Amino acid sequence: MGDNEKPGRRKASKKPDKARKSEGWGVTSWLKYLSAAMGFILLALGANVGYEAAVKERYFDVTDVKIEGLSAASESHIRELIGPVEGRSSLAIDMREIGERLVTDPWVENVDMRRELPSTLVVVVRERVPAFIAVFGSKAWMMDGKGTLIEAVDNPEQMSMPLLAGAKIRNGARPAPGAAVDRAVADFAVMALDKLGGYKLMGRHSLMGFDFAEPGAVRVLFKGTEALVRLPVGKWTDEVERLVTVDHILRAKGGQTPSLSLLFSNKVIAAYPDKARAVIGGGEGNG
Repeated sequence: MGDNEKPGRRKASKKPDKARKSEGWGVTSWLKYLSAAMGFILLALGANVGYEAAVKERYFDVTDVKIEGLSAASESHIRELIGPVEGRSSLAIDMREIGERLVTDPWVENVDMRRELPSTLVVVVRERVPAFIAVFGSKAWMMDGKGTLIEAVDNPEQMSMPLLAGAKIRNGARPAPGAAVDRAVADFAVMALDKLGGYKLMGRHSLMGFDFAEPGAVRVLFKGTEALVRLPVGKWTDEVERLVTVDHILRAKGGQTPSLSLLFSNKVIAAYPDKARAVIGGGEGNG
């Protein structure tokens, strides 16, 4: 025992500097987190108070509705479907419900809506694009490439779109705005138009349209002639190439414009108005 130590008493131990610093850092960090949390709470309370004040003062009330993308659809009808939104808070408007009403217009394929705060509602309309004149009996309708009927037309012969005949409305429904033909028929017609759009029968008669009345086949109709081309409905392989080849062979022979059938994979049948028939690819004959 040292000279300066008293009996029964122990010398107090001192904490290392590192331990003291660690405790100080922990307290400081805790205070920082507490301060940040309080800041967020106050900020949230302030934002809520600000929001309530803005709503109370009608800061977000709609004063303007902008409609974009219209070409053929009626703006007055679109505004009617949107409904009386002016004066209502833009934050409380159910845009999904408005969108569902808008697509009931047969010209509207889909719609996008957004808020431009504080007080503007923007409606962007994507219209259907007419691709065919669909014929049902004595009535004709503009139809888009997905088979949806858009609007009745009085003078289809004056329209610069191909005809589509012989198709049936889904579910046995009657032709009406928004009704649709079978999607497979519409898709096939779009494909056929893409492949045959520039073709002229015998180099003289341009495409007029398609007739799907015959099961399993499509009759391709041409302007200025009763002659037609019969092709199988389904995935085409070499049908167009065979058609063009036979067309050039018959064109070189001259004479009347025949109807052509490519329903067989190994031959093409050409039928003339005088009832003569040429079979190309599987032998030739008259009958």
